[in-house]
Amino acid sequence: MLLAKSRVSAQGEAITVADHCVEAAECAAAIVQAAGSRLAAFFGLDDADEERLESLLRIAALVHDLGKAGASFQSQMHGAAREAHPFRHEALSVAVCMDSAGLGCWIRRALPDAYGRAAVLVAVMGHHVRASPSAPAARTPRDEVVYLDHPSLSSLWQHLARLTRAQRVPEPERLTLPRAAWEDLLFEYVMFVRDAVRSAPQGERANLVSLAACCKAVLVAADTVASARISGQDTVALWAKTVLHRALQADELDRIVDARLGGGPPYPFQEKVAASDERVTLVEAGCGNGKTLAAYMWARRRAVGRRLVFCYPTTGTTSAGFQDYLLAQTELERALMHGRASADIEHILDNGAAYEGDSLWIADVLDLWGTKVVACTVDSVLSLLACWRRALAAAPVFAQSAFVFDEVHSYDDQLFGAFLAFLRWTRASCLVMTASLSDARRAAIEKAYGRPLQPIRGEPTMEDAERYRIARVRPEEVAEWVEKSRKSGGKVLYVANTVARALVAFNRFGTRWSPDARLYHSRFRYEDRVRVQGEVLELFRRRGPAFVAATQVCEMSLDISATLLISELAPFPALVQRLGRLNRRAREPVAVCPALIVEPPDPQPYDKEALSVADRKLASLDGQSSSQRDLARALAGMPDGPYEDRIMPLLSPFDLAGTQPGMLRDGSVSMPVVREEDLPCSRKRITRAELVRLTIPMLLPKDHDVGRWPRLRGTIVAPAGSIDYDPVRGARWRN
Repeated sequence: MLLAKSRVSAQGEAITVADHCVEAAECAAAIVQAAGSRLAAFFGLDDADEERLESLLRIAALVHDLGKAGASFQSQMHGAAREAHPFRHEALSVAVCMDSAGLGCWIRRALPDAYGRAAVLVAVMGHHVRASPSAPAARTPRDEVVYLDHPSLSSLWQHLARLTRAQRVPEPERLTLPRAAWEDLLFEYVMFVRDAVRSAPQGERANLVSLAACCKAVLVAADTVASARISGQDTVALWAKTVLHRALQADELDRIVDARLGGGPPYPFQEKVAASDERVTLVEAGCGNGKTLAAYMWARRRAVGRRLVFCYPTTGTTSAGFQDYLLAQTELERALMHGRASADIEHILDNGAAYEGDSLWIADVLDLWGTKVVACTVDSVLSLLACWRRALAAAPVFAQSAFVFDEVHSYDDQLFGAFLAFLRWTRASCLVMTASLSDARRAAIEKAYGRPLQPIRGEPTMEDAERYRIARVRPEEVAEWVEKSRKSGGKVLYVANTVARALVAFNRFGTRWSPDARLYHSRFRYEDRVRVQGEVLELFRRRGPAFVAATQVCEMSLDISATLLISELAPFPALVQRLGRLNRRAREPVAVCPALIVEPPDPQPYDKEALSVADRKLASLDGQSSSQRDLARALAGMPDGPYEDRIMPLLSPFDLAGTQPGMLRDGSVSMPVVREEDLPCSRKRITRAELVRLTIPMLLPKDHDVGRWPRLRGTIVAPAGSIDYDPVRGARWRN
């Protein structure tokens, strides 16, 4: 039996190569049937490509895992000693389809035009997002055998024959080729794709890239869904079609708007946002203007019959349950954000390789499929263009969505470049919200959109109110300010640039505020971080004093209003975000609150130039009473750009033969880790939800060989004693 997966189905049945390929083909067809027109619009396909999208994807899915019929892969599946495969299975699948003496001849008859054949082969090669655009060399000197003549593949050939209306069922022979012959076939594939791109006229070249991108994304999505065992479903194709038909209804959005209005009228600013007829609407407004409510009012026109995706610029890896960090929603919003019941996953079928064993992200993506309102980091969406597999797997949902991009001014150059590519390439409705934009960024957005934009400004009374008095102070002066606030019952937010320095501030000042003090950063277990954030929100909502020492995690979507802000010097866009947590509830008459800026002992995690620019900007505001409009003017005048068009990996005609994920953010990101001490004795019984609650985002340690550590469902398991953990102070690596 030719096995496709190392685990059996929920019914105890082995999953064969043919079973999985047929199921993936049915799932791909279901995706196109449910979302085909919107996929075509999202990826910019013309009518002809939209019409044949389903047939191309069926063929791609039927052959995508033929390389698993190879002797090396089957030896691994049947429990023999693991050896290095000469080629990855997707590369073997492509090579099999390029063999002119065998299946490749039949494939050419089924797909006579190079354009469609190239799109299919590119999708097959890229369905695990690890293919180089150059021909791969064998990793071992051994020859490879692919058992195409195995009886268990007969059902696959019958499906392929019916799909292409062939007069006869293909009967491929076993392929036994030396290493050099396999390398030649893969070289032919690379040259074939390159020739297809070079020979196409400019307009058709763009169409080929879009078609290949769409086929690649949908094949990744279909393969992902077909690898999941979902409770209560006869077929994954039926599940996919059912959940992709879910969409926001007008009454759901009306109820959210009414609840947020609380019986009052909307601001004129919010009404302008709601009335915008532009596909891309730009909003420039500071805190207190009710931008989230404006976004829901805008969605009333743009997202009915679709999904709504809120993209936040929080750094680091998106965790499962990201929306749990955003604790200010109405009951209906939270219900719409949690679609988990739709994907009650029994387990994920994997092929025994570490890179495919990450059941957490697969389950997280399938949750998103059933969710009408999505809250995520902006990386989760824009990484689609960078060929990250989990974003490709979410493409059928993104194609049916309207998008809210929040705090665009805080994007680094890499992220902003990807955002421009998204605006230029897709036809999605986008609400772009920011405190302010530099002239260079506004011009770049207009160029990507293809037409001028008239920004919708916030309410004048909100924007012009003098809320802050910014002052540079020495570190030794901070204690006096903190003590004065404590005695007067104030609410203090201390923001450090690193977890270590936030901990120092908490230890130094927090004890005198106990029990009204909290430490808030990212290095908590997921369940503890949600708890801590809830406690921080409660401290600032109720009457009485509060002291919170935090890191950059407080900058985005934390609805608190401090009376004293103490912040280390940071890049100016980050300082604007931190000031958004100060005097946030101000109404007429407005009392001015102090914002104290201290010099950090070192620039990490930022670069010196960014801090120098911020220093110069602060000099113009130091000692004055400032408004949000003052901050916006300072932000708009920052040195920035110019921004050039950026070719993203998914859309590059020069790299079409391969699929290599790229980075979207400057700097490092965290990785999810679970402590061995936190795991139950029987790891096999731990549920996905339990594992998520125990994960901690940690930076890559210098003194530990993480590559050798075990993984549990794709999550790194830190050996006992390697991480010190305290539910109040969080986690740190033990040296």
